[in-house]
Amino acid sequence: MFNPVKKPPGTALIPIDDVVDNLPFIVSRDHRIVAAFARKAAAIEWAEMRSFNDESRFTVHTANELIEAFQDGEPVFVQ
Repeated sequence: MFNPVKKPPGTALIPIDDVVDNLPFIVSRDHRIVAAFARKAAAIEWAEMRSFNDESRFTVHTANELIEAFQDGEPVFVQ
């Protein structure tokens, strides 16, 4: 069975710059990256829905900019 976490032998790794170019909207849970999206709206919706009933803070950002943060399904102010 294929394990997507492990790199199969003989395959090349994808350069991080290629990933950021294709999936620029990153979602972090607390301080860990949990998802990446090509569309901003999809990233915001995913983060907001995952934040319901969760004490963690879900943050949507790009490599250079904070876009929005959610906790318990509500937008939060992040400094």
